[in-house]
Amino acid sequence: MGEQRNLTEENVEELKASLEKMHEENPNLKYRFFEQSEEKLYVGTKLITAVPMDEAAFAAYKNEGGRLLGDQNREGYKVTYPDGYLSWSPKETFEAAYREVTPSERALF
Repeated sequence: MGEQRNLTEENVEELKASLEKMHEENPNLKYRFFEQSEEKLYVGTKLITAVPMDEAAFAAYKNEGGRLLGDQNREGYKVTYPDGYLSWSPKETFEAAYREVTPSERALF
C-alpha cells in the first residue's frame, strides 16, 4: 500500500494524476474523493465485561492452539461484548478506551 498523506490544495493535482495512472494500469480501480465536510464525528459506547489476561492465555482459553497476534507475553484483557462475542485487547488499547464502572454507576444498570 502507498503512503497516507493529508490532502491539500497543493497536492490534489499530483494525487489526481497518480490515481489516473493507477486507473490506466488497472481499469477496475474505483476511487472517490471525499470532501472533509462529509466527515462526521462519532462517539460510541458499550458496556462490556473484561478480565486481565495475556495474549497466550487468551489463545489457550479460546483453544486456538497458541495462535497469537504478537508477543505471547503481551499484557491485555479478555473482553466479552453484550452479544457474547469474545476478543482480546492489548492493555494499552483497552485502557485508553475503557474505564471500570463504579459501584454507584453499576446500580444504574
